[in-house]
Amino acid sequence: MVGLLTQGVLLATMQGSLAVRVVMMGKDVRFFDIMQAASGLVIGSGGAVLVARGSPAGLGLIGAITALLASGAYLAAIHRLRDRPHLTASFHTFATFGLVAATTALVLMVSGTMLTLAASGALTAAAVAWTLVPTTWPALTLVGWLALGVTGLCATLQPARPGEIGDVVSRIGRLTIAATLVFVAGGAAVLLVGPPVAGTPPDAGILASLRTILVSLIVIGLGATARWTTTAVFSRLVYPVIVVGGLRLVADDFIHSRPATLFLALAFFGVALTLGPRWGGGEVSSILLPVPAVWPMRFRSLAGSGPCLP
Repeated sequence: MVGLLTQGVLLATMQGSLAVRVVMMGKDVRFFDIMQAASGLVIGSGGAVLVARGSPAGLGLIGAITALLASGAYLAAIHRLRDRPHLTASFHTFATFGLVAATTALVLMVSGTMLTLAASGALTAAAVAWTLVPTTWPALTLVGWLALGVTGLCATLQPARPGEIGDVVSRIGRLTIAATLVFVAGGAAVLLVGPPVAGTPPDAGILASLRTILVSLIVIGLGATARWTTTAVFSRLVYPVIVVGGLRLVADDFIHSRPATLFLALAFFGVALTLGPRWGGGEVSSILLPVPAVWPMRFRSLAGSGPCLP
């Protein structure tokens, strides 16, 4: 903890002095200032990562602090430096620093989330639930359930203002976390429903059909999330999950399921094919991370009046 506090003070001192000189005093950046910003991020955040490399929670905290730095850099660039032609170098420096810091924060927060799930055993248990026919069912610990809840909160965090490069970075992170959450939560559902339905050890045919039914319900649920802004990121997973469900239907159900359970699985999957895409928007392009069409217009509009984001 002392090491992390020391790194935090170092980072705040180096970047804070730069912000005071450029943003508050209106001075244009020098080469020394650019190197100070870069070295401060590398030494401050990088040193903190080395100190907390064995702690998922510590990595997440460092990522959150770095995200605050990225937000401050973007705010300074857009609201204080954008309309000052004599501070063009400062604008580009702060905008570039914001992009680098946002990318660093994304990596740290996503890796911290993954490490938390892995350390709790949730990822391993979910992988067993989806891919194997276990002789004994694994169980999620209390830490695993808590990690799953925290992952859900991370996936529903709202991104920054639309149309900026930082927004695309945050969307990639949210989509990665959302996909992980769906995988682990679906595995947890298999672990809860599997023992009473498929038995212990489970019947391979019943388990295969149960997995397909759960995949179908997941597809329908993902499509329904498009109705709310905070959960709309999950709707982008509708088509990827349909593809995965179709592949496992052929590779698992058609081989192991009995006619009765296979018919039930196909019926559920057919309903999911109808409702999931319809509720989720119905366009294949919805699974892709949009590159806002406003960017070209913004670059053109700013070309003759001042600097623009790199």
